[in-house]
Amino acid sequence: TTLTLIFFLFDAFAFWRKFYMLTRKVQGRMNDIGLFLTSVARRQSGEVDKDGIDNSGYHPGAKALLDEVGHYLRLYHIFLWAEHANRYKILLTKEGMDRMVIRGMMSKKEYSVVTLIDPTLREHHWIVLEWITSRVGKGFSDGSLIDRDGSPTW
Repeated sequence: TTLTLIFFLFDAFAFWRKFYMLTRKVQGRMNDIGLFLTSVARRQSGEVDKDGIDNSGYHPGAKALLDEVGHYLRLYHIFLWAEHANRYKILLTKEGMDRMVIRGMMSKKEYSVVTLIDPTLREHHWIVLEWITSRVGKGFSDGSLIDRDGSPTW
């Protein structure tokens, strides 16, 4: 009995450790994406309007990009755990995704793309990561993201 208990605890700890490490890696990379994008997002000049309100901050295009990538990162996170944890697999079903659209966690356009994927492939989060990459490329092209010297990179 003691041997069985030790084996079970060792296996449970290994499982927990694996998920803990995955959690920290994902959190770190999502943080890296956010820090990188906020560091290269185009800023406004910081002029004060007639009402004395400071208009400094992100350029409207950069703000839209950051909001969109933030949305995609949340969706990536949801899909990642739905694909790795049994208790969240329901989110990969048609009913789960329908509910996500109703709750505003995913747009109908995004829904139409991810529902084309076979849920047994467990690749939804990769699609969202491609969206992030495409949006960042578009941000450099349209000037929402800038290089360190203040000029668009592409």
